[in-house]
Amino acid sequence: MSAQREVLFRAKCLGWDEGLNATVWLEGHYVPFCYDMDGDPFYEAIIDGHGEVWNIDRATLCQFTGLGDEDGEKIWEHSIIEACDLLRGGVIGEVVFKEGSFVIEFDKTEDIVIKYLSEIQVIGNIFDNPEMMEVEK
Repeated sequence: MSAQREVLFRAKCLGWDEGLNATVWLEGHYVPFCYDMDGDPFYEAIIDGHGEVWNIDRATLCQFTGLGDEDGEKIWEHSIIEACDLLRGGVIGEVVFKEGSFVIEFDKTEDIVIKYLSEIQVIGNIFDNPEMMEVEK
C-alpha cells in the first residue's frame, strides 16, 4: 500500500467582516462552487479545518506539494524556494506544476523536479515577494 499525500490548497482571503483582507492566507479544501450559510453563492472558496467557508482570490490559489522544507514548513505551488542541486549547486526558483510533477523553475528555460533537490528552504512566494523572482537586467 502506498502513502497518499494530503490534498490541500491555500489562497488569500477576500474577507468581508472581522477585519479580514487579502493579506490573510487560508488553508484547506478548495471548492470551485458552493453556497454560504445564507444561501448566497461563493464561486470559489476554501473550507478550512473548522468547516468555515471563505471566499478566496482565485489568482492566489496554490496546491500543497505534499513536501516540507528543512524546517518542516509546507511547500506550496508558487512558493519561492532555495535548494541545492547536484549539477547546478544552489538554485532559487518558483515551485510550479508541469507535466504531472511539481518542479522548481529557476529560469524560463529550465526546471528541476522538486523531489530531486536537497537542502530545501521556503524563502517566500510569488504573491507576497514578487521581487525575489525579478530577473536583473
